[in-house]
Amino acid sequence: TNPDSTLYYGKLAIEKSLAIKYDKGLADGLLQITKALVRKGDYASALKNLDKAKLLYSSLKDEKSVSDCFLVYGWMYEIMANYKLASNYIKQALVIKKRIKDEPGIAKCYNKMGIVADDTGKSSYALDDYFKSLSLNIKLHNKIDAASNYNNIGVVMQDLEIYPKSMEYFQRAIKIWQETRNIHGVSVACQNIGEILLAQKKYDQAIVYLSKSIKLNKELGDKESICSLY
Repeated sequence: TNPDSTLYYGKLAIEKSLAIKYDKGLADGLLQITKALVRKGDYASALKNLDKAKLLYSSLKDEKSVSDCFLVYGWMYEIMANYKLASNYIKQALVIKKRIKDEPGIAKCYNKMGIVADDTGKSSYALDDYFKSLSLNIKLHNKIDAASNYNNIGVVMQDLEIYPKSMEYFQRAIKIWQETRNIHGVSVACQNIGEILLAQKKYDQAIVYLSKSIKLNKELGDKESICSLY
């Protein structure tokens, strides 16, 4: 939720880990930096860091972290609209996470699979994946990831023009994100609520939410979201 701070601390982790020859710490730092670079739209640098992190985790036989890398590959390629690659990486992550019984990770995989399904016009598959993810996150009391599920379910409802239900899910998401001070989450929910109001021709209300979202995304340096809002 604060990419500049992530880059700063990630680089510190890398420096310290190199100094003491701590490969796990080095890989962790590279992975965190990758996430911040993806958020900022620097995919070439993100890919270099992610490749290095995955190689280190593989050499350490750290299956959970390898699967986390696959999830980040999937997230990045989904943003870049390479849905085939995105789906392949997310499925690889899911296979590992099921084998090692990483339930929070399984929930993340289903959520990402839902996003790819929605992107490719498969609304029913998307909803199925989102509700699988939500069910796990509620069981695990994982409010942050549940907020993402609520938001994504709202997006599908919005696409289907079921606006009251869509607004209900967006409001659930924004409540959690505001409570946890998740700036990125609040910006996403504001954009989505603005789009519903726009579809309903409530332009004066829509511009308030869209303007708030673009202000927050400029603070985060999230170029993809800024483009979408423009």
